[in-house]
Amino acid sequence: MSDDTFNHIFGGSSGLFDDGEVTFTECRFIKDPGYTNQDGDLMPVFATDLVTDDPDVGESGTLENQFFSIGKGWEIEDGGAKVAHESGKEKGFNKQTYLQAFLIAMMETEDGKGADKVRERYEATGLTPQTAGFWEGLRVHVEQQDYTTGGFKDVEKKTRGRLMPIEVLGWDGAAVEKPAAPVAKKAPAKKAPVKKAPAKAEPEAELSPYATARAAVGEGIAEAIRAIADEVTDTDEFMERCYAEIDGIDADDNIQLLVDDVESEDSIWAEAVAAAG
Repeated sequence: MSDDTFNHIFGGSSGLFDDGEVTFTECRFIKDPGYTNQDGDLMPVFATDLVTDDPDVGESGTLENQFFSIGKGWEIEDGGAKVAHESGKEKGFNKQTYLQAFLIAMMETEDGKGADKVRERYEATGLTPQTAGFWEGLRVHVEQQDYTTGGFKDVEKKTRGRLMPIEVLGWDGAAVEKPAAPVAKKAPAKKAPVKKAPAKAEPEAELSPYATARAAVGEGIAEAIRAIADEVTDTDEFMERCYAEIDGIDADDNIQLLVDDVESEDSIWAEAVAAAG
């Protein structure tokens, strides 16, 4: 018996699909009841079916409806074919979201070839990760990787697993050029009138958006964020630990603001830096 077979049989398994090749199919951006903000509003997520070569996995070898968080501030367009940022600017997903973490891992594979294949996909199609077409047909070798959430106040630490890529194999099917419609990304400009709404609210509230968000989440969450800020020395590590250790940030606009905004004078990060001297 080979070492691989021995480890596979005697080591047991998670009961999940935890190692193998998958192909992204039926890619789309949707709103799912499992992803809401604190007001109960549905938030956009990326969804796909993952086709494996193991008929015992999922539905005849397909893991259906696998969801990847993309964070706040995105609006679904073209019936789920793409998302655009509400600011009207071209942006990437927050690096702490599942979809962006997956993309970063694709570009940092150990063989060093992942980034080249991602760039080739973009250059051949003009598609970005904010379009479902970019992901359609993607073939990757994935494995289940653990990450920890929680660990503050009365929230216990939890170890969870998620599939992450360790090798980019390429894309199935012919490259499809980006249609002309996405170029008209000026549609978000319609949001301009909406963006002016907060300006009307500010004189009444006399609170900065940051202070308002802090009041909304309560001191328990704020203390957990401050505890992390006191332990780290740079903003990247601060945000990375917050997203890893505090549950539900992607689904709560106020908590996300407290973590992402490190430049406001009244931010938790600014408080920690001032206290450290």
